Amino acid sequence: MLIALAAVSADAASVRVQVAARPPANLPMELTGELAAALTAGDGAAASNLSFHVRGPRGRCLSQSLPGAGAATTLAWQAPAAGKYEITVEKAGLPRAMDASGEGEPIAKETDGAVRIKNGALSTAHIPAVGGGLPVEVAVAGVKTPLKFEFADRLYHPDVGQFFPASNPKPAVRLVANGPLFATVEVSGGYYRLEAGQWVQHIAKPLARYRFTYYRDSPLVRVDTTVTQEGAFAWKELHVLELRPAAGLAPSRADADLTSVEQTPLLAPKSWAGGKPTDEGMVTGATGSKTFDRWAAIYFDNGVMALLNPRGAGPQARRARLYDGKDLLYLCGPWVEFAGPAAEFGAWLYFGPRNTPRQSLDEIAGQMDQRAPSRVE
Repeated sequence: MLIALAAVSADAASVRVQVAARPPANLPMELTGELAAALTAGDGAAASNLSFHVRGPRGRCLSQSLPGAGAATTLAWQAPAAGKYEITVEKAGLPRAMDASGEGEPIAKETDGAVRIKNGALSTAHIPAVGGGLPVEVAVAGVKTPLKFEFADRLYHPDVGQFFPASNPKPAVRLVANGPLFATVEVSGGYYRLEAGQWVQHIAKPLARYRFTYYRDSPLVRVDTTVTQEGAFAWKELHVLELRPAAGLAPSRADADLTSVEQTPLLAPKSWAGGKPTDEGMVTGATGSKTFDRWAAIYFDNGVMALLNPRGAGPQARRARLYDGKDLLYLCGPWVEFAGPAAEFGAWLYFGPRNTPRQSLDEIAGQMDQRAPSRVE
């Protein structure tokens, strides 16, 4: 959703945005700033309880706003074409247009402490009792068999071993934002491991906070990760977004509760690919490690799972990795040392059909790599 806007102008009646190109992969446009103040000529009393509306070359656009820090607001809207878009406001509570397809329905639903996602392109769930609240399967629209995987994110030091956020027995799962265009799910908790039948943490009390943002009709998922620790400890390895396919494993009873997708035998990964440099090959268990500056993907008979545009401090945080070894296959984003007290990382995940061309992933990653958010002050 980090989209560059070619030009922005504002007066007391509207904000006008000139969009140079349609966003990739059905992502919405985004504008962040003091929109309410700009649209009410700085009148603080009038700048509250507002509803934003966007019109573009093809008429009124589906939109969603989210209050930010201070007086800032983030406004997202569907932009099906390049051209001029005009943003206006009115007092909230007035009827809003919604077509017969129910396009105003929110992407996420909360049931029994879990958050379930269905955005038109994919379905998944965040269940506190499964995988530390992190998703462990994604059903791609139109594909019968879901993609199953595990988050192998971890902290490691040879003197103390490994700790995992996915082993957290009681993570906090919270729906931060929810609407017709995007939903953001926050999963937070400590790094744990099992010792003598008990879940334990390291004395430094490291903690991970993930924010997953899902977009209407988009196969892309934005993941922002913050890692902190209370005590002082220099970890040799911090792995962020290490995704290991679960192909070949029998579905568990917990897995059966993840989505409404019919349980079927899991399909093995077939091939891999990456961008910058461009490379691809078959999954053989003997490829070893591959590193890419832009994206890496694993292809299955039933879909593709990719990691795009990882970011963070230092070059090792901005590379996408793929490992194809004996009995081990994974994608991984940032892989760095960590001494605290905090570090922030980000990346995009892509879940799509098996026939997604490598060129499409390269184009999407390239377009997003060149974009940045715009603001209205």
